[in-house]
Amino acid sequence: MDIQKKEKLIEELVFFHYKFYNPKKGKKNKIVQFAFHEDNQTYYYYLKIENKKCFYHKGKSNTFNYQINTDLDTWLKIATGELKGQAAMKSGKLKIEGSLFDFLFHFGSAFGGTHHFEIPEGLFLKSEKPNQYKKILIISGSPRGKRGATGLMVDTFKEGLLRGGAEVVVLESAKMNINPCIGCLKCWSGESQGCVFDEKDQMKEVWKKYYWSDLIIWAAPVYVFHLPVAIKKVMDRLFVLNDPHIVLNQHNVTVHPKKTNQYKPMGVIAVAGYSGKENFSAIHHSFKVWRHHYDFDYPVELFRTQAMTFLSNADLQNVKQKSCLKALEQAGYELVTTKKIN
Repeated sequence: MDIQKKEKLIEELVFFHYKFYNPKKGKKNKIVQFAFHEDNQTYYYYLKIENKKCFYHKGKSNTFNYQINTDLDTWLKIATGELKGQAAMKSGKLKIEGSLFDFLFHFGSAFGGTHHFEIPEGLFLKSEKPNQYKKILIISGSPRGKRGATGLMVDTFKEGLLRGGAEVVVLESAKMNINPCIGCLKCWSGESQGCVFDEKDQMKEVWKKYYWSDLIIWAAPVYVFHLPVAIKKVMDRLFVLNDPHIVLNQHNVTVHPKKTNQYKPMGVIAVAGYSGKENFSAIHHSFKVWRHHYDFDYPVELFRTQAMTFLSNADLQNVKQKSCLKALEQAGYELVTTKKIN
């Protein structure tokens, strides 16, 4: 290894702690090991952080909380600010062993992003805007399936979509084997930039229809004033579409740019047993924030109170109930033919 490079490495390594480490974020002691791969050799150094003090050591530690694997040139570019940590991880030039989340938590200033970034080439803030909704994916999160009020509303709305000429696919996420996001951030730092569960569950079936569709409609009953886990875990898995950089969007909101412009238009159908619109407040607000961040079209927001009354055959003969279902079917038709619901 070049002597000057080595001296600069040691200098930057020692100051890494003072520049970035935040001792207020947790009281646990840490060992951060660095493995620099240069000229077919690996050079080890580590920082031992104890009682909010940092000690520098040459050589290899028997244990560590996380190890940074990279080449010397890449590390020097990161340490001097020439290269951002996110970009190095995405390219595979920098890899972290151990808890990536814990590492980002303590060294966030170096690797967690800043809204001063310009949007890197190939990333997107705005989402695609289809001219019409002809391929529609409905993701239903009702554990009752077709036996519940959500199932009835989905089937009725689907009739209108089909009458308008759309192709419609319904996926019942409550019956699918879909793992929740575990926050491992491998979709940011792994070589594939994909999810660790990609080949281990049925989310791949959702992705296939996601990219096929022009519009996603989430359908669910209200559980404790919000969406049930069968819907939320699918939503959370969309995180893989995000890039780790942090930028300001057109609304002056800090967001992660997207790896693709195919953040689909979305809508929601929700039912509640209670009366009163306030039962849907959390769902309404969640979608409002979501689209404020990611700029997708939102043509559908249909909420129905006292939905359990629709499950009785006697109640379905009620003029009011019949009128409601007829309006729901018509809404589906209007959505396809006019891109909006009157």
